[in-house]
Amino acid sequence: MSGNGVHDHERTDAHIGPAAKLGVVLVLGVLVSFALMVGLFRVFATMAESDSDPAAKMATADELPPLPRLEVVSGRNLEQLQAEVSERLESYGWADSSLRTAHIPIEKAIEVLAERGLPTRETTGAAVPRSEP
Repeated sequence: MSGNGVHDHERTDAHIGPAAKLGVVLVLGVLVSFALMVGLFRVFATMAESDSDPAAKMATADELPPLPRLEVVSGRNLEQLQAEVSERLESYGWADSSLRTAHIPIEKAIEVLAERGLPTRETTGAAVPRSEP
């Protein structure tokens, strides 16, 4: 834009030399990259052919992958957990036999709790219950 506010155009043409050099450098860069990739793929192909027994390097069926593992059949683990929890809630057994702590079916526990009531703390003589006004 000139000083008087009238739009002006460029009076000289762009130089073709630097633009042509840039184009040649870009084309050569692409060709060199292509050649390097072809060579790299050939190296990978010879490495793959040299592995005589790739199945020997794979894990056997007895080895499990590290945790966390994906579910093979969706929901099977949840069903198994629910069955274990249900079995424990509906049966008699030892929770800890060394401490002689047992578990009983939940329905029976509800009945026992309804008969006996919740356990309470024994109050000492110092604590006097407050009455609400």
